[in-house]
Amino acid sequence: MDNHSVNTIPTEIGNPLRPTILFVSPVSDLKGGAEKVLLELMANPAIRPAIAVPSDGEIAAYARQRDIPVRYFNLGAVATVHRPPRPGDLLGAAKGALCCAQQLAQICRDVGAAAMHTNGLKVHVIGAVVRLRHRVPVLAHVHDIPHTRLEKAIWRGVSRAVTRMLVVSAPCFPQSPLPPRVAVVSNGVRTTDASPPVRSVPDDPTIGFVGRFHPFKGVDLLLDWFKHASIGRPKLQLLIRGRADDEGAVYWQAQQSRVAPLVAAGRCRVVGWSAAGEDPYAGIDILAVPSRTADPAPLVVLEALSRGIPVIGYPAGGIPGLIGGPDHGALAAHPAEFTAALDRLLDPEIYRAVGEAGARRVREEFTVDRFWAALNAQYQEAGVVMASLP
Repeated sequence: MDNHSVNTIPTEIGNPLRPTILFVSPVSDLKGGAEKVLLELMANPAIRPAIAVPSDGEIAAYARQRDIPVRYFNLGAVATVHRPPRPGDLLGAAKGALCCAQQLAQICRDVGAAAMHTNGLKVHVIGAVVRLRHRVPVLAHVHDIPHTRLEKAIWRGVSRAVTRMLVVSAPCFPQSPLPPRVAVVSNGVRTTDASPPVRSVPDDPTIGFVGRFHPFKGVDLLLDWFKHASIGRPKLQLLIRGRADDEGAVYWQAQQSRVAPLVAAGRCRVVGWSAAGEDPYAGIDILAVPSRTADPAPLVVLEALSRGIPVIGYPAGGIPGLIGGPDHGALAAHPAEFTAALDRLLDPEIYRAVGEAGARRVREEFTVDRFWAALNAQYQEAGVVMASLP
C-alpha cells in the first residue's frame, strides 16, 4: 500500500461490548484524504467496524486483512452524479438513491450495526434517506466545502435529515454558527515519537508537495511560487510526490511544459506515492500546500507538521486553522508572499523554532486518540451506547 497506509487495527475491536458501526464509502479504492481518514475511523478501538463499498478494491482488501466484515452495495444511477451537481442529475438519481438506501438498511440489520457512518458525498444523501425511511441512526462525515447554491442547499438538507453531521473544519458547512446537529471533528494523525523532532535547514533546501496532481491541489500555483522563490537561490530544489488520477490526468499533462525543464536542469524531482514503510515526507524541508480551491482539512499539513517540517499553505478553507499562525508555519496566496515566507523560514533559528512548535501543536491538538474521542462523543450524541474502554 502507498501513502494511504496506516497502522494495524487493534485486535480488541472484537470485544462484543463495543457497538458495531457500519462505514459506507462511495469509492472502493484509496483515492485521497477522505479514504485515509476512513481507515482511521475503522481503527477506533471503542467500536467494532464493518464496511460497505460498491465493489471489491483496496478498501475491501484492507478490511479483510483485519477481519472487518465487508459488504457490497450498488450505487446505481447515483454513481453518475458528479460535482458540481445539477438538478437534473439529482432527479435522475433519485430512484437509485432509494434502492441503495434499501440495500444499506438491510446491511445494517445483517451486521447488527448500531449506526451507519457515511464517508463521501454520494452516500451522505443516501444516508439521509436511510435515516428518514428506515430509522437507522446515521452520521454523515463531510470532507468537502460546498461552492454552488445547490451544493449549499444539499449540505443543509442532509444536516437536517441525518442524526449527526460531522465536518472536518468549519468551512465545510455553509452557515455560522453551526446548527445543533453539526459538529467539527478535526482529523488526527499518528506520531512516531513522544517528543517533537529537531530539524535543521540545509544549504540546498527542498520545497515539497505531497498529494494528487489535480487542479484543486494547485501544482500550477506551486510552480509559480518556485519560479519566483528561485531567483537568487540556485540551490533551491523542488520535490513533487504523488500521482494524477483520472480527474487530474489532463491537468497534469498540461503542466509538463513547465515541469520537464526543471527536471532536466536538476532542480525538480517527480516521484510517485511512497511504498509501505517509507516516509512520504523524506527529503522535504518545507512543505507547500497551494490549494487555491478551498481545501477542507488536508492531512498533509498535519503529517508534515508532526515531523517538524514547516508548512506554507494557501489561506483558504481549513488550511489556516491547521497551520494555526506564524509560530507554526506561514500562509501565502501569491508568489511574492511565498518568497517572503520562505525568506523567514529559511533562517536557521526560525526554522528550528517553527518546526518544533508545529510538531508540538499536533501532539497537543491533532492526535488520533483525540480524533477517536471526539468521534465517540458524536456516536453517543447519536444515541449509540458506548462501552467504557479498559
